[in-house]
Amino acid sequence: MHRDRMETGIASRIAPFRHSSRFCNNTDKVDKNRHDGDHMGVSCSSFYSTTTRQSFSRNSEKRRLSPVRGSPNLSFSKSRKVQDVVLLDEEDMQTTPPTEQEDGSDKWKEVKIYYPSRDHSEAVEICPGDLKCLDPEAYISSPIMNYYILYLQKSAVVPLGKRKDDYHFFNTYLYKKLEETMSCKSSEKDAFFKKLRRWWKGVNIFQKAYIFLPIHRDLHWSLAIICIPAKEDESGPIVLHLDSLGLHTSKFIFDNIEGYLKQEWEFLMENDNALPDLPMSDRIWRNLPRRIERRIITVPQQKNDYDCGLFVLYFIERFIEMAPERVRKKDLDMFGKKWFHPEEASALRRKLLELLTEEFASARAPNVCAESPPCSSESSEDKNGKCDVDEVKS
Repeated sequence: MHRDRMETGIASRIAPFRHSSRFCNNTDKVDKNRHDGDHMGVSCSSFYSTTTRQSFSRNSEKRRLSPVRGSPNLSFSKSRKVQDVVLLDEEDMQTTPPTEQEDGSDKWKEVKIYYPSRDHSEAVEICPGDLKCLDPEAYISSPIMNYYILYLQKSAVVPLGKRKDDYHFFNTYLYKKLEETMSCKSSEKDAFFKKLRRWWKGVNIFQKAYIFLPIHRDLHWSLAIICIPAKEDESGPIVLHLDSLGLHTSKFIFDNIEGYLKQEWEFLMENDNALPDLPMSDRIWRNLPRRIERRIITVPQQKNDYDCGLFVLYFIERFIEMAPERVRKKDLDMFGKKWFHPEEASALRRKLLELLTEEFASARAPNVCAESPPCSSESSEDKNGKCDVDEVKS
């Protein structure tokens, strides 16, 4: 089951948002059948024969369930509950948005939203089915993660003395592409980086104060933050790794991000016109590949195995609120296991559901959704060569 989840990827819309309890009981077999597109099989009572069960599953509407010969006092009223369970299709088992569950209507069936707007260069497309991952004990998916990251960019209150332009947010898909690029042959790496550079086209990351990079691998979320310190600190970039379960190998992540910074530094050094004023001394800049520092940050730990995505989003939110204009090494003491209460991060699930419920309610206006094409996970690329959200799912 674990290998099956690794192949489909928890961040994909295609993979079901399984609850943690499903990994430790016999329903793994049921999930596998659903993933393969077969009808959902349910174990019947022992007084039904194997042949009868198979026949009933295939022709449930035409045939009636027959008890095994010799079973005493058996009535169809007693088997009604079993029939109801067997008849359920995969679609019947899927979670629906809260509003649809309450009134039984299909008013959200064809609705989707584009956040923050449909013409935004990094717009996130969200369908009602994406809200399944906000069920209790479900794992948060990439569309929801990217929605809240954009929400923070748009509506987060930046403390006095800091500018939103000092932050750069990568979406949840970049790290996988970065990891693939770093694993390719040296002779091919430059070509791959040239293609990857479209993701931050026109942005000099070394001018930013903080770069947020969500990481999803091995069915788990963690967060990397690249900090460009104040010039007075005489320090190179500091890469932080925040993990609410300690499952990701920090060294592996640091190696990939450090390789990314070195490649970008080499590119900028080869283009003299790409070097405006930098927030670091010339001495640090000229020796930047040797001045990159790594820090594993101690953070509050989640109390379950499914809230890791919520913790990553809450890390970003709290960091924006508390971090100085530019980090100094002494500022890293603000972290720790008492940085916040774990329940605060877990409560973000309810907030996300409320925010998205409002978004879907607004999107039901006829002028918003009348010409909306059906939700799709097809890959695409715009005229400027910049990857959109769905491209990286393929």
